[in-house]
Amino acid sequence: MKKSSVLIGLLAGLLIVVMIILALLPAIVSSDMMKPFVIQKVNQNLAGQLQLESWSVSWFGGIEGQGIAYDDQAEGIFTQISEIKTENGLMGLIMSGGSPGVVDVRDPTVVFFLDDKTEGGKAQKSPEPGPGPESAPGDSDEAFIPAYYGSLNITNGSILTATADGKETVVAKNLNLELDAPGPEIPITYRFSAESGDNKGQASGKGSLVLAADDPLNFQKIQSDSKINVKNWELADVFAIIAARAAVPQAKGRLNAGISLSGSSAERLKMVGKMAIKTLRLHGGPLGSDTPTVKDIEIDLDGTNTDKALSINRLTFRSSLAQGSASGTMGSDNQKQLSGKANIDLAELSAQFPATLKLRKGTKITKGHIALAAGVETAGAATTFEGDARIDRLQGTSAGKKISWTKPVKVNARGKINPAGLELENLALRSSFLNADGRGDMRNMQVDLSADLKSALDELRKFIEIKQWDGSGRLKLNLNLSEKTENLNNAAMKLKIDNF
Repeated sequence: MKKSSVLIGLLAGLLIVVMIILALLPAIVSSDMMKPFVIQKVNQNLAGQLQLESWSVSWFGGIEGQGIAYDDQAEGIFTQISEIKTENGLMGLIMSGGSPGVVDVRDPTVVFFLDDKTEGGKAQKSPEPGPGPESAPGDSDEAFIPAYYGSLNITNGSILTATADGKETVVAKNLNLELDAPGPEIPITYRFSAESGDNKGQASGKGSLVLAADDPLNFQKIQSDSKINVKNWELADVFAIIAARAAVPQAKGRLNAGISLSGSSAERLKMVGKMAIKTLRLHGGPLGSDTPTVKDIEIDLDGTNTDKALSINRLTFRSSLAQGSASGTMGSDNQKQLSGKANIDLAELSAQFPATLKLRKGTKITKGHIALAAGVETAGAATTFEGDARIDRLQGTSAGKKISWTKPVKVNARGKINPAGLELENLALRSSFLNADGRGDMRNMQVDLSADLKSALDELRKFIEIKQWDGSGRLKLNLNLSEKTENLNNAAMKLKIDNF
């Protein structure tokens, strides 16, 4: 009896000790003594450094963190959050399978650092990615993303840029988000809003998404009813962030846009979008010394997506530089049918991109358009195409004198691309100084070309700087390529230049 009493007493004492430890666990974890240890362990698995002023963990009262900061110097990003609160404490996390319930994030701030070169408009090359962690044995190619059910509230968020000399610019402020994800196959609802840093632009959105319970990341099974609107948003600071990480130009202009998605891809997802920019100014990056300004930009999109095909019912664009349209269908069975046309104002193009076009010094194009039309159709492994280009009555001035191409330049290409390679049914170029025809493939091809060398160089030099070449004479070229055996081709070329 005494042994049994002692054993029961030991078990009871051990149980009391365990209960005391469990009761004190939140206080122990929340203590300043444990904080450095926990943060050190977390930082070992992060690219940057996480800091935390204080936190509070409880069994029933939720989890709180204050003064949270994350600094990723390699990516040039600094994030700070004044406070995070969860509805569920430790017991709630256990009972709900890890769901934190309602999560409140207050005053989050994201700062993107820009260096001097980015400020000057030169795109920065992103750091080369380092070797990633080795995959564990048995890892699949598709990443597993656990389902999250609960609510997320972000209040008073902001996005900033900062330069090396400490100058900060507010890109977006008063960013608020309400996201509610009750559970599988129940609509996820969201609402967000933000203001631009100059107080003149607004962005907002609201809608719902329904994810498939068995495959929540499959886009084809998502049902959507969403709308996003942007009003008078200045793009300069947004593109400063992008240009710091990709080879794109800096941009300045105010964006107005509206996008709506309704339906599901499994049946019919309707996509409608409009975008307008009154004046868009570009500089830096791949543009070099060119600083183009494009006015009155308007883009209008109407499309549908089903489990069988993506259809572009209407895509139109208009601007001071060009206008055009496109339509077509891209099927899931590798069948595509696309067509489009465009008309480019060459006078405006040359005025905005003189360095890129390498125009002669003192030369200006005053009139002229290039009309483009193209169609592509894919069935199985074969793709057929046809395209036309035409330049009409190109006019300009050079050194105070009028210059022009009095006759049009026309190009037509029609052919097919299949596993065997490119097959041209017809390639024709017509102009007052150069004519060419071609047909065939890399096994059997015929090319005929005739040109007045002096006339061709004179016509091209009216607008383009050509210093390396000079000459005169009438050129005729005939090239025939024929396949003799599988590994042997026969080439015959006739070249004749009169009065060279």
